[in-house]
Amino acid sequence: MKTALKNRPDGIKNADGGWGNEFGNFDDIPDPEDSGFLKSLKKEMKKSGDTNAQNWVKVKKTFAAIVDDIENLKKSDPLHDEKLKKLTDDLVERQKQLDGFTASQKASEDALNLRIDEIEVAFKSGGAGSSDPKNEAKAAEALQYATEEACMGDQKLSHKKLLEIKGSLDIKSFEEKAEQVGIYFKSGREFLGSEFRANGAKSIFSGTEASGGVLVLPSWSDKMITRIYEDDPMMELADKLTISTDRVAMGVDDGEADAYWESSATAGHRKTDSPLPGTKTIYVNRLFAMPRVSNEMAEDSSINIEQWVNRKASDKMSRLTNQAFVNGNGDDKPRGFLKTENGTGLNQIPRFNVGWPFDADKLRQIQLEIKKPAMGMGTWMVSRGTYGQLIIMKDGNGAYYWQPSMDKFETEAVFLGSPIRLSPSMPDAADGAESIAFGRWNLVYQIVQRLGVTVFRDDYTENPWILFKTRLRIGGDVINGQPAVIGVNA
Repeated sequence: MKTALKNRPDGIKNADGGWGNEFGNFDDIPDPEDSGFLKSLKKEMKKSGDTNAQNWVKVKKTFAAIVDDIENLKKSDPLHDEKLKKLTDDLVERQKQLDGFTASQKASEDALNLRIDEIEVAFKSGGAGSSDPKNEAKAAEALQYATEEACMGDQKLSHKKLLEIKGSLDIKSFEEKAEQVGIYFKSGREFLGSEFRANGAKSIFSGTEASGGVLVLPSWSDKMITRIYEDDPMMELADKLTISTDRVAMGVDDGEADAYWESSATAGHRKTDSPLPGTKTIYVNRLFAMPRVSNEMAEDSSINIEQWVNRKASDKMSRLTNQAFVNGNGDDKPRGFLKTENGTGLNQIPRFNVGWPFDADKLRQIQLEIKKPAMGMGTWMVSRGTYGQLIIMKDGNGAYYWQPSMDKFETEAVFLGSPIRLSPSMPDAADGAESIAFGRWNLVYQIVQRLGVTVFRDDYTENPWILFKTRLRIGGDVINGQPAVIGVNA
């Protein structure tokens, strides 16, 4: 038996070499077959209880006699007040002594009960459990769970009951019910009533509504978690024009007048070439979206679903138009500046070799390719991947060519003295890629707006669905490629 007790998970080795726990030394526990020991302990407890009962009877008799004496004194003795005070003081003192004696007796009795409970549980459990240290944490949690489970009926557990719980822990069962117990205590048994406490309260959990999950309600926040999208900066950098028709025509001055030097001896004058103006037409394109929402969603949603849908459609249209201004092919959409031909004409943008990997000297030269009226007023446009390569470039002294802004990092950072902007539609730097563009974009690109985003709500065409017919009429094209240069990795 003592060997079994040493193998219990709560057994520890005492300083004297014996085995025990917080309740005593297991080496002192007699053999379980020695039933006389238990009988003697119980007999001793009964005797102690009888003694207490006899003492209590004596106290009651003494108290009754004192009360009688007080009554008699009131009737016969003129000094009964003084005597009454002495008797009362004496009674209070005796009561204190009796209370102290009773508390001492109860403490002795409780200690004896604890000892007996420990022995009985040890006999029943026989060292059940595992002494593996890895299970100690789980065992502690399982004991707490089992204790709380036993207390669900608001009953007060005796120490004996607690020890029995500890001796019969089922850690596997505890792991299966761990989540259920947390949900039960969160829901509160007073709200559910005494009938619920008496019938399977431990099976309540939030997994399904039928098992009590209906009682666990979420808190709804006004905050909407939104994906972040990167957008091209062309709408900010280019020139914008609002028109009232489906196209705009501009005069083009792409020629020059001729002239010659003449002397005083020259007879007459000869004709010279005259400039011939041209026209440039930019058409308005149409961007369309038609999200739909059910009537019930529009009526019952906790947010303004119409505003939310319209905002999402508008955001998407904005990104698509900015993307087209960079690399659109011009077929039913704006033509982007990357789709222009290489050249020096108004409708062309020259290309310049910036090396691969990037050559800092060539990047400086690209800024000189812009004509003087626009020189020094250009903005770099690169993808995030290219941006990452440019910011680590250094000069011969180890100083970075890229310098952060003191205000806004992405929009105002400086590279080689000029602002640099991120454009997700630009290709990443690679051999042969047109990965970097530099220009004064308000002179290079013209955006034409006919109407902003317009939304027509249709409740009837596909009832019970509500259609949000969303349109954007916008166009764009390069009008002068001279104030821009596109860098090619070569």
